[in-house]
Amino acid sequence: MWQLLQYYGFVIPDNPDDVYLLRPIADWDLSLLESALGGVTLGGAGRLSKMERAMMLDTPPVVTRDGIDPAVRQAIRALTSDDEEWAASGESVGNFAAVVSEESERKVDLCVKIMLQAELKGFKTTIREDEETIGKGGGGIQVRFRLEKKKLLAKAISAL
Repeated sequence: MWQLLQYYGFVIPDNPDDVYLLRPIADWDLSLLESALGGVTLGGAGRLSKMERAMMLDTPPVVTRDGIDPAVRQAIRALTSDDEEWAASGESVGNFAAVVSEESERKVDLCVKIMLQAELKGFKTTIREDEETIGKGGGGIQVRFRLEKKKLLAKAISAL
């Protein structure tokens, strides 16, 4: 966890309580997700404005080794819902807290996976490169911290 690094100058390898904060949904590349979903337009029929009013777009999603915050899954369900699902929800983002359908969950998992993979690819080095650097006695605490965040993302991806 970053607090251990910030306040005490160390990180715990494979810390089960570690988290990763993604960029807020408002900063996600929705065109990347739309393409992966087969050209579906995300956020239609007022979904984005309702999500914004519910403060779901600007809060950084929390990722753990087990996956992503359930509130983010809810937001993605609403974002990826088709017009029929949106109408059935009463056009309420709150009604996407529970699983809508298997197809909806498939879309949510795909979106989460794509965003986590994009985050992991955004690092300048790979997990293996960081491990090699550390194995050779180099890199310092910054590389150890970065490695733990990458491993957390990789574990969350594999949990999907």
